[in-house]
Amino acid sequence: MAPEQSQSQTTAPATASDNIGTSFTIDASHPLYVHPSDNSGIMLVPTPFSGFGYNSWKRNVLIALSAKNKAGLVNGRISKPSEDAHLYDYWVRSNDMVFAWLSNSLSKDIAESVLHCETARDIWKDIEERYGQSNDSWYYQIQREITKVSQGDSVIASHFTRLRRLWDELRTASFGPECTCGAEPQCSEGQKLIKFLTGLNDSYSNVRSNILMINPVPTLGKAYSMLLHDEKQREIQSPTPPFLSDSTSLIAKVSPSTYGSTSGKAVLNSYAPTSGKPGPSSYVSNSGGVSGTYASTSGTKSYSQRVNFDHRKPELVCKYCKRPSHSVDKCYRLHGFPADFKFTKNKKSAACVQVNDGQLTPNFI
Repeated sequence: MAPEQSQSQTTAPATASDNIGTSFTIDASHPLYVHPSDNSGIMLVPTPFSGFGYNSWKRNVLIALSAKNKAGLVNGRISKPSEDAHLYDYWVRSNDMVFAWLSNSLSKDIAESVLHCETARDIWKDIEERYGQSNDSWYYQIQREITKVSQGDSVIASHFTRLRRLWDELRTASFGPECTCGAEPQCSEGQKLIKFLTGLNDSYSNVRSNILMINPVPTLGKAYSMLLHDEKQREIQSPTPPFLSDSTSLIAKVSPSTYGSTSGKAVLNSYAPTSGKPGPSSYVSNSGGVSGTYASTSGTKSYSQRVNFDHRKPELVCKYCKRPSHSVDKCYRLHGFPADFKFTKNKKSAACVQVNDGQLTPNFI
């Protein structure tokens, strides 16, 4: 009894030109083998190519096809067999599968323009001819982008990642004769280090000088690690508010000697928790209190609450006339003005005065 065939092998149907009774098998490691998990709806890249960033798209597609052992169908290493060959049916199936994958990895407009290509290789050559560019012009474009890179508002990690991506693209776009002396990697490493250091902000000038004074000069990875450590130390040592309540923290200091007052006056400092740095805004009142502004996450708003630092007893306020310094029991407007009262202000509110039993009683209009 013949042993059963493994699942990794497929029996090819015999063609008319084959001898009767013969069969043909293909191994799973063969480039024309289609795995059961493969289907025509697969996208080789997460974002379809729309006409921009062709070189990055091309590299990602080649990596995906190489992982599926199908890169030979687009780079020309696997040619189309004759129709009476044993591998013809397998080639047709693999070609149609890669054709569908490439179409799914293109935008709708570009995919429709290559729909009538015969093979996956034809699609690849058509896209390369329309959107590809020579390595020398691409190399020039990447070099220009590298010269423009600077840290700015980004952190050390973001600045390094941006440069690293451009350096990787530059390596794939290299042209001309290859280096045979073996010094090219070391020279390239030194150039990358200088570019990385010169693109840093001026606040890192001290640590940058320390790195350049090290003999021998450290590698790019070591310099990046030193700068990252310095950045973490700056974050730890940066001043922060003692406490943050909700979105605003206010700190007041009493400084009577500064403003020449014995009753005490206050200076109000506002802190913006989004930046972690104090934003001093001082508003000093004449009565020992203070009012000012506070900085919140939604912007600067008016802080209308009054902070009173004068601990004297509150003044009396008449409940009848709403004026200070007397109570309702001694309100002249309610009980009448005395005969010797002197009006210091000529107010229209006291239009006339009547004399009743030796007392002046005003009548208000």
